Amino acid sequence: MRDSIAWAVASMRVMQDREHYAYIVVDWRGFYASKAAMEGVKPLQFRRGLDGFDCVEWIAVQEWSDGRVGTWGGSALGKQQLDTAAEHPPHLVCCAPLIA
Repeated sequence: MRDSIAWAVASMRVMQDREHYAYIVVDWRGFYASKAAMEGVKPLQFRRGLDGFDCVEWIAVQEWSDGRVGTWGGSALGKQQLDTAAEHPPHLVCCAPLIA
């Protein structure tokens, strides 16, 4: 239990290091206020890993990026990370699906 708490505290410190990391929040296509949702696209009509691939590669070429991209999250976002990793984006260096 102590190790878990220490890991969580260390993880939060890394996540708060805004001088060395850029944080990007991506919504799924077809959900909430996305253009696809507004156009009536059904969420299960595409492979989410391909969207993840595109996001990773877009992030990698931004001027504020060093080209190394990692992902983090749990539950459905954990599954999305696994789907993205399965597509082998060249700039994805790590993913941390807490729960999938």
